[in-house]
Amino acid sequence: MKDAIEQTAIWLDRHDDDSSVRTAFLDLVEQKGTPQDVKDAIEQTAIWLDADKHADVISVREFYLGLIERRGTTSEVIGALAMTEEWLAQYNEDTNVRTAYLGIIEHRGTTQT
Repeated sequence: MKDAIEQTAIWLDRHDDDSSVRTAFLDLVEQKGTPQDVKDAIEQTAIWLDADKHADVISVREFYLGLIERRGTTSEVIGALAMTEEWLAQYNEDTNVRTAYLGIIEHRGTTQT
């Protein structure tokens, strides 16, 4: 499993615009990854989502928030909530990301954490 995670992370670095593999990768890391794999995937995905060209990739953003909700540290949760609040201010009509955002607050705490 470790090889699959490592090789896919390398592949994603070379195929920056592939959102389908990226969502499958996040799911794999959540299910089978070590705490370090999860940490790395969260960091890499946050950077990826912060790029303007990926701002509207809802599927990856949803998977990212799910990973944060279920396996993220407190500081990762706080960072993801702040990033998502900024994103939602620009994409106010989106309901999928807003639902994932509310799920984190429900299960992990409020934005006042």
